[in-house]
Amino acid sequence: MDNVLNFKPHWGLGGANRQTIMGTLLPSRHKPSTPQQHTVTLADGEQLLLYENGPRDCERPNIVLVHGLGGCYTSGYMQRISAKLSHGGRRVFRVNLRGCGEGMSLARKTAHAGCSQDLAHGFSNTQVSVILLLPGFP
Repeated sequence: MDNVLNFKPHWGLGGANRQTIMGTLLPSRHKPSTPQQHTVTLADGEQLLLYENGPRDCERPNIVLVHGLGGCYTSGYMQRISAKLSHGGRRVFRVNLRGCGEGMSLARKTAHAGCSQDLAHGFSNTQVSVILLLPGFP
C-alpha cells in the first residue's frame, strides 16, 4: 500500500495490546468541542445518534468514526481522534450504533457486525453528500 502513513508509536507503547490498554486508562489532553447531535431514523423505525464536530464548510471528505464493541461516541479513543481531526479542519461524525451510549433507549435491537446498513441509511438521510472515510476500531 503506497498511501499508508508511517506510524511510529510512543516509546513505551510498541504493541497493539499496550496501546489499547493505555488508551483506555490514561486521560487525554485532546477533547472535541461540543458536538451537534443528529437523530437518524432507520428503515425499521429504530433510531441511532450521530455527533458532528468540525467545520461544515470543509471541502475535504467527511470522516465517520464508528466505535468498537461495547463502546460509544464518548470512548476515549473516539474523543481523541475526533478532536485531532476536527481541530485540524476536518468535519467528523462519531456514530453511536443501535442501542449504544445515549441511544440505548432509541432501539430495541443491538449493534452487531451485520448492521453496516445502518450507517448507509443514516447518512443517506442527512445533508452529507461527500465521500465517507471509515476508520475502524476493535
